[in-house]
Amino acid sequence: GDGYDPAGLISNGLHITDETQFRYLLGPCTKTCVEIYNSYFDLHQVDVILVPASLAATPDLSDLVRSRVALTTADGEACKLYGNDTDVFLPLNFIMKFLHIPKMVVPTGLNNEGRPTAVQFWGRALDYEDMFDDKIACARDTEFLHTVNRLYGSIDCVEDLSRIDARDIVEELGL
Repeated sequence: GDGYDPAGLISNGLHITDETQFRYLLGPCTKTCVEIYNSYFDLHQVDVILVPASLAATPDLSDLVRSRVALTTADGEACKLYGNDTDVFLPLNFIMKFLHIPKMVVPTGLNNEGRPTAVQFWGRALDYEDMFDDKIACARDTEFLHTVNRLYGSIDCVEDLSRIDARDIVEELGL
């Protein structure tokens, strides 16, 4: 995007004007990373990967500022570790940022404290040769969005997996 300035490369005089040019600079390393990342899809015959949107439910701003966000374990329980915005969001949202991986965050409801939760769907990365072609990228991203829409619709049909309306949680918690 316009505000994207990886490691200050744009503002430090390299005349990189967008993320595509940044990816181009990375060259052969990027090609290898794309092949490794996409091999997971081939090996396991999957269309998307489902990951948490963060390592905690949506935190209070005051907790972020004080680095007191309770991190969440894989089973959804709060643990005794605390962190800041880097600990909560960076591990899942910055990983492989230099690859063109379509990602979509989807709300899943509220946790027991009434805080919003979400998951991410990650798609197959664009092949290195296609990373610099906006038409191919747009077509692949559109295809990914339709896939996520179908998956989310399937998940929402299962009562135990469907998103709970915030008003229902507020009433249940007496908030």
